[in-house]
Amino acid sequence: MRTAGIGKAVTDAYDAIETSVGELNDKIDAAHTAEYTDEYTVTDDNGENPRQVSRQVLPTHNVNELFAGLWDTVNTTYEQVSGVSDRAAAEALGIELDDPTHPRSINPAASGPLLPSIAPNSPASSAANGGDAEYVAAATDADYAAYTGDKDVKAAIDGALDALGIHDPEARENWTRGYLVLIERESGGDPNAINNWDSNAASGQHSRGLTQTIPGTFESYHVAGTSSNIYDPVANVAASMSYVMERYDVAKDGSNLQSAVQQTNPAASPKGY
Repeated sequence: MRTAGIGKAVTDAYDAIETSVGELNDKIDAAHTAEYTDEYTVTDDNGENPRQVSRQVLPTHNVNELFAGLWDTVNTTYEQVSGVSDRAAAEALGIELDDPTHPRSINPAASGPLLPSIAPNSPASSAANGGDAEYVAAATDADYAAYTGDKDVKAAIDGALDALGIHDPEARENWTRGYLVLIERESGGDPNAINNWDSNAASGQHSRGLTQTIPGTFESYHVAGTSSNIYDPVANVAASMSYVMERYDVAKDGSNLQSAVQQTNPAASPKGY
């Protein structure tokens, strides 16, 4: 992906703020140098007992320069921060996507009310026959079309476990128990759920699908042999499982899932993962 200067817009803003802060620091250093000691006489409330006191005084012109420098720095920071979003949005219009380097790994025969199944002869299909599931670095043509197939959450979890090559009954029970809780908390079982209000949404990375996975995580932990559509229940759950195994050191058999990921533990309060 070529980002057409979005990073440069942020870098330019940072450089402008850094320069302004540096200029303010110079004024502060100059003010310290210009300080002088002012001595004068004071008395008590009755005008008696005079004594000499001293204080450090900053010349008026230095005080004015400090206030002007402070204002310039605040103003520059405000202008750069408020403007960088618009600049980034404008640059985003020029984003160009690299050509896909891997074909979509979705079963072309999957249609109608059934969940898309694992592609024949795919790594995940091989895993279902006793091998280990392979992972790809990214889903190369992520699809955001609304999902209209089977919305059975248990079926989605089963499909994800198949794709990950997890076939041991006890391990599957561990994952299923935890993910039924996580999915209910994250999306209420809606495969097309999308979060439009949190910090991820503000940055353009809306949490999506059954497990409320952000696009970057879905792409990084996409499991080969599943759909590249982030709303696809099997693909969404499989990517989430792959993510928690790496991020939270969840064992492949799911034995420590509920202790490692609070959102899967019905006895603990909900907590994003």
